[in-house]
Amino acid sequence: MRSTILAICLLLGAVVGTAQMKFFEETFQGGVVTGGWSNGIASSGSGSFTVNIPPGSTIRRAYLIGGRVGPTPATTLNLNGTNFVFDTPNEVSAGFTSLYGGASAVHVIDVTASINPATTNYTMTCNGQSSVSNKFPEFYLWIAFDNTSLPVVTAAIYLNNITFTSPMVWNLSTVVPIQTTSPVGVAVLGGYAANTASDCEQMDINGTYIGDWAAMDFNASSGYGAMSAFQYYNNVLTGYGDDNANQAINGPEALSNAAALIPNNSLSFPITFTHCPGGSTTDNHVWAVFLTYSGGTVLATDLYEFSARPNEDGTIHTWWEVGQEDALQAYTVERSGNGTAFEELGNLAPEGKSNYSLADKNPLLGSNWYRLRMTDQNGRYQYSKQVEIVLGPESGISLEFFPNPVQAGGKLHFNLANEEALNLDLMDAAGKLVRELNYPPSTGSSLQKDIDLNGLAPGLYLVRGRISGGDISGKFVVE
Repeated sequence: MRSTILAICLLLGAVVGTAQMKFFEETFQGGVVTGGWSNGIASSGSGSFTVNIPPGSTIRRAYLIGGRVGPTPATTLNLNGTNFVFDTPNEVSAGFTSLYGGASAVHVIDVTASINPATTNYTMTCNGQSSVSNKFPEFYLWIAFDNTSLPVVTAAIYLNNITFTSPMVWNLSTVVPIQTTSPVGVAVLGGYAANTASDCEQMDINGTYIGDWAAMDFNASSGYGAMSAFQYYNNVLTGYGDDNANQAINGPEALSNAAALIPNNSLSFPITFTHCPGGSTTDNHVWAVFLTYSGGTVLATDLYEFSARPNEDGTIHTWWEVGQEDALQAYTVERSGNGTAFEELGNLAPEGKSNYSLADKNPLLGSNWYRLRMTDQNGRYQYSKQVEIVLGPESGISLEFFPNPVQAGGKLHFNLANEEALNLDLMDAAGKLVRELNYPPSTGSSLQKDIDLNGLAPGLYLVRGRISGGDISGKFVVE
């Protein structure tokens, strides 16, 4: 018997212009377990942690997250004997700035296929990094699992999106109302906060001060790395390592049960991080916040598989296999250029079949992320897993923009020698055309071309076009 892919009830999208982007939100029967390790200012080291996934569970989604300070060469993290490389392709946040090296980011690797639900002990090892700047000081493993014997849980991941400057206000928004009759887990992945005297982060949830986090986590390799480790399932929040499932946080214990601080059925609430008095206001890191709570709706729809593949004619074919379609109203395929900001690609009505397909006739150069939204007759909806297809040009030219990231309202530049008129499409992260860029042929030694950013909102943008030398593509970030 094939296992059913349980429902996901979410609206996944980047929150631009605030301190965070929503990377993930799903509702399902099962739970979440996590653990992490900080290398801190050590150049090499390892750390171990333990998780507990109930018998009979299957892995739904697992992410390996790394926080990067400054320009950093490809960095290998060994997780239980398997190497994972953190590099530019898995950078998911908009670029921001850290005191330690400048241009920084959050990286995420999908490790779902590498996680065994029976594994309880994990060890992370990373060697050969620099001491303070231009490195990955913190790593984190987040695992969601399916188990039809357990209650429904909603889980969300929010990643940092702006420069580390105190105070930082994170507005956590959800699609599924937050039920406060059970624990509401708020977990922080932080770093480089040394002590609770003058180098810590004060944390407020919905206007209530809950404590300061800082200092060396229980398995860290140096005196930093405050982060949360926890499990949430069967309506129970449990802390791992030095974390406790109460409201307060203290030192390296950075997990809070915020149920008493959030009105029942809320769809959003703020978290404020303020550097403790004394020292620099930009020297601590808040890489991610993880929100987990009970409740949500799972539709009575059996989705066995959703997938995509490229065709020889340059299109991308999406297809899905279903079981029952009780009270289902529509299938909607959505596409994104970055895996966070999606737009509608096309709709199909249920016909009582087991297999459906829809073609993307104009895919993007580079990454094409697809997901399937299923909507019932009451307007409730669920999402499939996301799948990625990467299209590369046969003979491609990659544009290098400067400055990148660039401030909103300013000008962006790139150099290109073109003997013919150049026509480029400027698109947002979802692949929607924002404007057309037209340039005359290059003359003499004048190769620089400008893009006027007036009217462009902060976010990720894609540029593509074609000249006789091949396809042209590039991307930049407006802050």
